[in-house]
Amino acid sequence: MRQSEAGFTLIELLVAMTAAGLLLAGLSWSVSRLGKQLGPPDRLAPEEEVAAFDPVLRSLAAGARPEDGQALNFTRDSVRFVTAVPQAMGGGGEAEVRIGVAGGAGARFLEGSLAPRGEAGDTRKFRMSGLWDRIRILPLEGDADAIGPAGVKIDFQGPGRAAGLVALTRVNTAADCVFDLISMACRP
Repeated sequence: MRQSEAGFTLIELLVAMTAAGLLLAGLSWSVSRLGKQLGPPDRLAPEEEVAAFDPVLRSLAAGARPEDGQALNFTRDSVRFVTAVPQAMGGGGEAEVRIGVAGGAGARFLEGSLAPRGEAGDTRKFRMSGLWDRIRILPLEGDADAIGPAGVKIDFQGPGRAAGLVALTRVNTAADCVFDLISMACRP
């Protein structure tokens, strides 16, 4: 009598490996789809990007100090001002902030830059919004006694959507000091 050898044939081994490969491929596809559904979105909607920038703009504009007679200096598609950069934004001193419109027709976006003053530092540029058809940067008028604009308004328009930002300065009407909420005093 002949004793049979224990083990698998080559064909049986290839069939088992193919089945295991197909099972792993299906499982990895399912896990990746689930990860995409449960994970954070790849990009925010343009309206969400504008809303996320709102507190940053308010904080920067609130600390704007008068320079050349007014706190906010406007050009056609931008606003420039000097402010103390909050610690939360990596600040530690004054910086010149520029916020302007960039891009072409139908694909415009808001961008900004922070340039430290008085010390050698790198200018940091950052993008503040998604793509829009039109972005307008407008001065907000203050009291009749005010010197210069009291704030900035930024309007965003796209196909079937719109958004806006408003930020005010804390400069008093004489434009010679900034109201400090902590000390409740007007500081130069």
